[in-house]
Amino acid sequence: MRIYTIEIDKMPIALKLAAYGVSHLDLIIAAFHPDPQYAKYSPGFVLDEFWMKIVFEKRLNVDFGAGSEPYKLFWSRNVKNDLANYRIPDTLAGAAAIHLWRLKRRVSAHLAERRKRQPAPVPA
Repeated sequence: MRIYTIEIDKMPIALKLAAYGVSHLDLIIAAFHPDPQYAKYSPGFVLDEFWMKIVFEKRLNVDFGAGSEPYKLFWSRNVKNDLANYRIPDTLAGAAAIHLWRLKRRVSAHLAERRKRQPAPVPA
């Protein structure tokens, strides 16, 4: 495991945790300081350039994990894999939980669609 950080005055503003194997590197997790004054400098991207340089030098394969975040698409030249999740309950309580979860998603989508269709309020 390796932790890569960018620090300002000994305060981390970007951090990436990676696991090295013999021929590959797996990106485990990233964290960033919440202050927007640092975000404008893209510290995560700067950090990616640093550790990707090491990856290229050592000729390692990289697994960024699931997701289509912009940095993953950038480094993979827009190569992505679609994933699917299946929820298969094995108890009555699990079936009820999944049913309620699906109901909540449908209601949320319906309410969002209604909000889009409503005319904007007229200022007085």
